[in-house]
Amino acid sequence: MPKTSVEKYGSMSGLTEQDVENTRRFLHDTSIHALDTWTEERTETHYIGVSARPYRMVVDRQSSQEAVVVTGEFATGITPFAVARARVVRDMVAPDASLLLQPNAGAGQRDNMNFSLSERATLRRGLALPLAHRLDRSLLEMGDPEDRTFYGPSQGGAIALEYAVTLDNVAVATLEAPNVIERSRLEMARAFLGCGDLLKEVIKENYGEDMTNAPVISLKGLARFIAAGSRSDNLAIIDVLCSGTAQQRMVSILENGGSVVHAYAQDDAVSPLDKNSKIASTMVNYEKYRSVQLEGDHSISNNFALGGALARTAHKLLQTVV
Repeated sequence: MPKTSVEKYGSMSGLTEQDVENTRRFLHDTSIHALDTWTEERTETHYIGVSARPYRMVVDRQSSQEAVVVTGEFATGITPFAVARARVVRDMVAPDASLLLQPNAGAGQRDNMNFSLSERATLRRGLALPLAHRLDRSLLEMGDPEDRTFYGPSQGGAIALEYAVTLDNVAVATLEAPNVIERSRLEMARAFLGCGDLLKEVIKENYGEDMTNAPVISLKGLARFIAAGSRSDNLAIIDVLCSGTAQQRMVSILENGGSVVHAYAQDDAVSPLDKNSKIASTMVNYEKYRSVQLEGDHSISNNFALGGALARTAHKLLQTVV
């Protein structure tokens, strides 16, 4: 029999059977239409810079003192799948916290972050400042919460690390962050080719046997993703993913009083096992650091409950008195 999510990930990630059951119940009980309605009501336009440049975030305002921030995957806009994942993560970390979801340019949503020409040039230098400024602005709009937990899957892991380094006492969980190694754009593209072999299996881990509300994986969907990936905003972000800065960012976050959960798959070239293992071996003396090696490939970034468990662990580590 195939392994369950808990058998594959539980002992290292903190994932429990109850987490999986709660996630599936939410996904079964929440239709795509309900997710779309919830999202439409919470998609806000914020403004950045002297020119008041507009951009979009999904914001669910609850607590003014606590926030869970989910940073977006490559070429993923505001979709029911992305929103469902963010809601699962927030509810597992702190259900009363506010939620901030940062979307990238997606299919039909080219201007979610709406970078200017000069901002795209900054991103192409491997600097995440344009995204950091937007996260700063949106958190300020939310009341500048003191307790902040970041969860970043794939590209989101790189962005979460790049941004959180500017903060004190912040919790960060990354899953399959690409920026653990410096490489060229071509090398990164090769790493991403074929990285989703287990995607259907991972999506089924989310939904179980009832796939009614699950996203349909199709050639049309793949074409839409490729088209979104060619958007100028997304192409610029690739250089942040190639920067190789993850380890030094983790160290800075930890030395600023934060916590880091650093999770990665065994069989993946996007976030290579050998490099992640070397990073983990040098970080073991930090009390608020955990490395989590997981069975699977890059597709595991799409397991909702796993992401929630990792973020919850980072949140708990932040509360640890050293």
